[in-house]
Amino acid sequence: MDYPFYIFGSHSSVDYDVVVFTNRLGTTKENQDFCNQQTQYLETFFNTRNLPVKKINTNIAILENGIITAVHKGTPDELNNSVLYTYSLHQQFYPLLITRAVERNWQLKMLRACRTILSFYTRTAIRSDIKLALQGDLDVKLPVLENLDITQWTEFHKNDPQDCWKTIAFQLGQALGLLENKELYTKEDIIDFLPEMSVFLNRKTTYTDLTTLQNYKNLFIKRLKEVRPLFSQLTETGASTE
Repeated sequence: MDYPFYIFGSHSSVDYDVVVFTNRLGTTKENQDFCNQQTQYLETFFNTRNLPVKKINTNIAILENGIITAVHKGTPDELNNSVLYTYSLHQQFYPLLITRAVERNWQLKMLRACRTILSFYTRTAIRSDIKLALQGDLDVKLPVLENLDITQWTEFHKNDPQDCWKTIAFQLGQALGLLENKELYTKEDIIDFLPEMSVFLNRKTTYTDLTTLQNYKNLFIKRLKEVRPLFSQLTETGASTE
């Protein structure tokens, strides 16, 4: 069966971020198996069309009435708008069927940004605190994230530190932007908004730059505390934490 797909995200990305559309989502394992199958298909598909060889990050989603309504990884609102706003930055093989942007769930984005940052430190000496925070709500996550000193950790289990810092910078940039009603979906968008993030987003970080990342993490916490009264009893239930 031929599944339509879109490439999305930053034009300068060192990876391909691809969303494949299907009629249904299954269990987490079924979805991941399907993603793996589609990644293999896409590798061959891109190769036969002489596209540059890059790692492929595959997600799957359901599209209904012109908007993305369900996803395997992430949240429907963020993926919907990201694809809509960055579709034209890439060579595409299927017409764009997303017809409109949707309202962003900013509260869920804040929770997911916290979770993403904390998840990189589950193999450090503070792993017990991190694991409890990952399972808790914002009031549990915030103190642990506040006490996390990014400058102390330069090794990540099986992960390239440059990739980890890039992801943290991207999440912080998106979250801080959304708190100012700015939707940022590419590295270039975030660099325009926060120029000091350039070294992280372009994977040119030195250890001395980590103070900058720590400062933006602290700014993120400060802003979260300011908007904390606006949070409902929100959890990440219903959205993948991958």
